Amino acid sequence: MLTEVLDALSPRPGGIFIDATLGDGGHAEAILEAISPHGRLLGIDRDQTMLLRAQKRLAHFGDRFLAVHGNFVSIAELAERHGFTGADGVLFDFGVASYHFDDPVRGFSFREDAPLDMRLDETQERDAASIVNHANEAELERILREYGEEPQAARIAREIVHHRPITTTRMFADLISNAKARRSRSRSRVHPATQSFQAIRIAVNDELHAIDLALPGAFSVLTTGGVLATIAYHSLEDRIVKRFFRERASQGTLELLWDKPLTSSPEEVTANPRARSARFRAGRKLFA
Repeated sequence: MLTEVLDALSPRPGGIFIDATLGDGGHAEAILEAISPHGRLLGIDRDQTMLLRAQKRLAHFGDRFLAVHGNFVSIAELAERHGFTGADGVLFDFGVASYHFDDPVRGFSFREDAPLDMRLDETQERDAASIVNHANEAELERILREYGEEPQAARIAREIVHHRPITTTRMFADLISNAKARRSRSRSRVHPATQSFQAIRIAVNDELHAIDLALPGAFSVLTTGGVLATIAYHSLEDRIVKRFFRERASQGTLELLWDKPLTSSPEEVTANPRARSARFRAGRKLFA
């Protein structure tokens, strides 16, 4: 949703921006070009591999671009430390990058067999295998139900506990498929393990709690008139953003740029099927 992002943020020469989910630098590159020749951008990412990819892509912007390894939960602290308070815009593109699903070694996908990992930040200790193999049955059921909205969470949790240890993505996906096959003859095109993989990934990276903490921090570093823009990919993420925006709007500190989230155009979905679930929201800070 690059066009929509640029329309919302309205980057101008000399502007100061923060891309809190830098990824491979696509959004950041477009913003940096728009704020040339003197504008600056701070890019934050939990994944050091993605950070290196973005640094290589954006190296030609010199010291106008700064990449920082960190969690966007700490956006206010990072912005202050590196001189990016009073930002004209902050962008969040939640979830995981296509790279994570496409690289089988990272363990985000069930398409290839790989270690059960799913960490965005590979320096953190807890991975998917540690949750799957050590969480008790009640906790596993909660994770699957709350983060994956999996209707068969209880059955899958029992099967996980019964079949542990589970060390690879293929083992995990097959277990889930077998557990659900005994209860349903559905021919859905969605893989039966999709919701459970999402749930464990969210738990590993504490994704929803991170969003909840990061939005107030991002709002605090904006200048008056600055824009907070977010792209969510499922209802759990979007619900947190929607609640935050509405609370700030009711307080009179934020102006919604539109009432309902924007979605990807048919052309973009054709080019990138993963964009079909994107929900874009933005708001302008009126005052602190």
